[in-house]
Amino acid sequence: MGMQFMYTPRNKRFNFRPRYWDEEKEELDNRVKRLKQEMGLIDENEPFVPRIKGQIKAGYFKKAQEAKRNSSIRLVIIMLVLGGLMYYLLFV
Repeated sequence: MGMQFMYTPRNKRFNFRPRYWDEEKEELDNRVKRLKQEMGLIDENEPFVPRIKGQIKAGYFKKAQEAKRNSSIRLVIIMLVLGGLMYYLLFV
């Protein structure tokens, strides 16, 4: 075999099979389980694992809405100040 001047490496191959996860179904199952516990249909000794991920998402959504509203209010105030400044410079 001779010298190799141009070596091109081959692509690496991975054997990855993605898993299917239905977030809505899991949420529904947790809600049904929680309601059954509250109604007394399921043994109270069985520990309930709350869905923290959903709570974090809901909190983030509220913060994002609040930030958007604050940004809009700030934009309106800046526009009013700049409009007043322009009026003052042009007509007074």
